[in-house]
Amino acid sequence: MTVLSCDNLADNGHHTQRLVREFASLLPAGEAAEALQWIDANVTFPSSMVDRIVPATTDRYRSLVAEQLGYADQIPVPAEPFTMWILEDDFIAGRPAWEAGGAIFTDDVAGYEQLKVRLLNGTHSLIAYLGALSGAATIPDAAGIDYIEAAARRVLRDEYLPSVTVPGAVDVDAYEEQLFLRWRNSALGHRTSQVGSDGSVKLRQRIPIPALEMLDAGAMPHYLALTVAAYLSCIAPLRGFDPGNHANAMQDPPAGHSRTSQRDPAPGGTSRRRYSANTIS
Repeated sequence: MTVLSCDNLADNGHHTQRLVREFASLLPAGEAAEALQWIDANVTFPSSMVDRIVPATTDRYRSLVAEQLGYADQIPVPAEPFTMWILEDDFIAGRPAWEAGGAIFTDDVAGYEQLKVRLLNGTHSLIAYLGALSGAATIPDAAGIDYIEAAARRVLRDEYLPSVTVPGAVDVDAYEEQLFLRWRNSALGHRTSQVGSDGSVKLRQRIPIPALEMLDAGAMPHYLALTVAAYLSCIAPLRGFDPGNHANAMQDPPAGHSRTSQRDPAPGGTSRRRYSANTIS
């Protein structure tokens, strides 16, 4: 049998295999050995990856469902037309022909994960932070600003791409243009505040490896540094600087000892969030 993990987690097949084996090992000694032997001989745990922009639902989407479909749905799931489903081709007893619906079977799921996490997600973060600081409410608004698009293309091409082992089936030029078409999809209304939230978790998955590789090669990762600077300007602005409503709406819960929060009274009786520097790596 095949156990296919569809969790949004890198290397999810190996994680699933490890957890199943750990669980089986808790059986009485003789049974555990037999169960583990059977699992190793009869079960595979392929990894998978999915790529599709799915914004958080809002009243706008609830209204659209009511208007267009005629019923009330409190949790409609908005999604872009684009979809990519990557599966490790390791099915021990045959598999469905999901490639007929566009799924990609490969031995290099990790390569596609790198493309997504760095080129898509990493660049997406830069667009969100610069966009919020520029007053853009949505990703399409932000991606439509010339200097933000220019910075996004530079970080994607010059700083993320060299750290990625691109799968042979991927045309990088076409992939890049497709990303910008997706980010310009105004129908989604993907908010900069949502994409920019939880940066203390997201950026540490995206930035350190490309940045360190560039530094080791004697190059300066200017646009990766810009991403971190823009993030900090949104989440931990210097005293007296207001990053704007969209940045203030970003959620980034305290990350243990690396971040503390306090509230300082600002002129006019309002309050401003203040943070210590957040450790990204």
